[in-house]
Amino acid sequence: MSSPPEHPGHDDESGLPVGGRWIGGQFLGGGGDGIVHVWFKTDETNTIIDRMVIKDMWSKQSSVEPKAYKGIYEELVRKGLDFGVDPSRPGKARAEDRFFKEAYIQGLLTDESGSTSANTVPLRGFKKGTNSDLAKGTHWRTYMDWMHASDLANFVSRHKLPGDNGSVRKPIPEAFIWWTLSCLAEALVEIDRRTKVRPNARTERDEATVLVDMKLANVLLDSTRGSRYPVYPKPLIADFGSAHITHKGDPQNYLKELKICDTTGYHPPESADYEESEGPGEFLDSWTNVWQTGRIIESMMRLDNCVKENEWDEDDEEDRESEIMTNEPFFDWFQDFKYSKELREIVWRCQRWDPNLRPTPTQIVEYINQHESNHNEDMDIWGTEDWIAEQEQELANLTKEEREDHDARAQERAGRAELKFLRYYPDRDLRERYIALDMDIPEGCELAYQGKRDTGAAIGDVVAEDSEDEEEDDGDEEMGEGEDEGEDDDDDDDDIPDAFDEDDDEYDS
Repeated sequence: MSSPPEHPGHDDESGLPVGGRWIGGQFLGGGGDGIVHVWFKTDETNTIIDRMVIKDMWSKQSSVEPKAYKGIYEELVRKGLDFGVDPSRPGKARAEDRFFKEAYIQGLLTDESGSTSANTVPLRGFKKGTNSDLAKGTHWRTYMDWMHASDLANFVSRHKLPGDNGSVRKPIPEAFIWWTLSCLAEALVEIDRRTKVRPNARTERDEATVLVDMKLANVLLDSTRGSRYPVYPKPLIADFGSAHITHKGDPQNYLKELKICDTTGYHPPESADYEESEGPGEFLDSWTNVWQTGRIIESMMRLDNCVKENEWDEDDEEDRESEIMTNEPFFDWFQDFKYSKELREIVWRCQRWDPNLRPTPTQIVEYINQHESNHNEDMDIWGTEDWIAEQEQELANLTKEEREDHDARAQERAGRAELKFLRYYPDRDLRERYIALDMDIPEGCELAYQGKRDTGAAIGDVVAEDSEDEEEDDGDEEMGEGEDEGEDDDDDDDDIPDAFDEDDDEYDS
């Protein structure tokens, strides 16, 4: 599971928690300023008990802590996230030599437990590396959980199914679109809140954390099922290297001097002013995150990783707005399929050219709560323990013969592709109870892709002694794919998040 020697970090386990044996690092990808490896912690029986991704980055950004970020380091130390910023001063690194913005913002959004209620990828820790140089910059290492289920960009691409005359575009279920929008909107609410209540926050200036580079590839999928939409993976916002804590009166903001590292197709109107193009003349703020959220959702609806770039200089005001209301997504093989007007409406509102006309994150959540249940086919509760108990109650009315026939059918279809999502249920008993129901997901709510399978390297798996020299099964999982079917050899990198992809020229640390 080691990486080629040209990828530094494959043999550097510094910063990993002591105790047990760490095996690694398996190369996941890299590009620009960073390299990513995954490590596995095993006990005395070679059973995997923990997994961690290490992201090695080189930054030319100053390590001196700016005033806007004062107090965050101490908060990260309190959460146990300083893995060795200054080994000579554990937890007490000097302000002039400890600042790494990506870790500061990601750590601010991470709960003390190491998880996150902010719907963002949690930070496990960060430290300064040992390979800094003048040409590349300061070497930093961040440590995270392994989100093996891939990202939304890969997810969207997997809804383009192979057909006799080219690919067949299978629309992403509206229920999953609402779930994604809900996760992102709730994330924005929490990002706004934590920015305003952080240590030493300048509350009078109404500060915001602007993520800048929100896109499909920077939304990772957590395969762990929760209490809502348990048959679907959970989208989490990732990659905070381009983010800024700023406010309306920030000179860098209103003078258009903030560093903007975003992606083609995801430029909000207010960033057009940075490119000597005619924008609305507004500053970057929380509403910028709202616009990019709308663009992500529209990209999912159109199965397009990069919706067309808007011409902000157009005289016609309609050309500055999203076309989601006037040019609905169309699918040749599913011509009767349409997304609801309510979904298209909120996506359009999020992408208004004038930021003042966009809804706030809180207003998006309120809108979702008002309309979601009319269009999600109850997928928010489908598969929960309460829902399973309700279905079991209905089965209690079957006769003995009917129940025997039912149970036989349920066991016969237990291994079918339609139930593969059950592999991700953490509760084995709940999984078996669902199988016994003999119920498929409602038609039209099935995903074409459930995410990369967690096989051979899951918590609780036993690692063979020679596993470091063996290739790992790609384990991609699609609906209708046979257990023993593999992917094409040239598809091995599809599960590397775009931000980690070694072929991605837009990688930013």
